[in-house]
Amino acid sequence: MDQRSVLRVLLDDLRPGSRAGREEREATRRADVDAEAARVLAAATDPALRAVLELHRPVTEGSDWWPVCLGCDRTGPDAEPPTWPCRTWTLIEQALTG
Repeated sequence: MDQRSVLRVLLDDLRPGSRAGREEREATRRADVDAEAARVLAAATDPALRAVLELHRPVTEGSDWWPVCLGCDRTGPDAEPPTWPCRTWTLIEQALTG
């Protein structure tokens, strides 16, 4: 998901009356993230590279759905995990897809 898409989702959440469509937006967001992850994973043919991508694949935590990366180190014991796509995923994606 690119920065423009993330901003659009965040701004949509701030609109009055936006709660009614929140579940639909979350489902769309999940589908977009899953499709992006599948696209990049399909482009990775090297087993070691696939293992790194699997480690940095998007996951959800908590009740609010937002993709995070559990493959990256947290900055401290109480720190939140990095949001997805993380730097590792982004660099590999750019190398694979140009």
